[in-house]
Amino acid sequence: MTGGVLAASGWFFFGHLASARAAQAAAQELLSHVPAGFAATCSSVPVPADAAAQGVDAKAECKPDALGSGGSVVYLHYRTQGTMQAAFDQAAQGVPTGNCSPGPGQNTYTLASSSQTAGHFVCENVSGQPVLAWTDNDLDIASVARSGSTTLPGLYQWWSRNDPGPD
Repeated sequence: MTGGVLAASGWFFFGHLASARAAQAAAQELLSHVPAGFAATCSSVPVPADAAAQGVDAKAECKPDALGSGGSVVYLHYRTQGTMQAAFDQAAQGVPTGNCSPGPGQNTYTLASSSQTAGHFVCENVSGQPVLAWTDNDLDIASVARSGSTTLPGLYQWWSRNDPGPD
């Protein structure tokens, strides 16, 4: 009987080890897509259980100087584009179509190198702080930028004029 319990717990251990390795690989892959300009400020952080249940398999947080004290960009890698888009749609619900200037808005965006939709963005003030989130349809990465030192239009300008990634 003891051998059966040990064998079962051994399989659990090896399954857990394989899962931990997969999570570490996903985190390293996500970190490889953060912009070089502020990659030194980034680190992998654990994925909360509720985010994992929504399809997130890796999370990284960066603190670019341009966003000021308390500013950050969080990158979330989703297992599929569908789960990423569902999470985005839920976050953007009720936000009007627009470009974040002068206030909340959401829309699609394209990259300069292509006329195809690269992803979606949404911006609004959350608890008095400007927040801008965007998706990358090719990489299945959703990103969320917050700034304590600028306005919502200022955060939008930072996002649209710089390359906050993912790359």
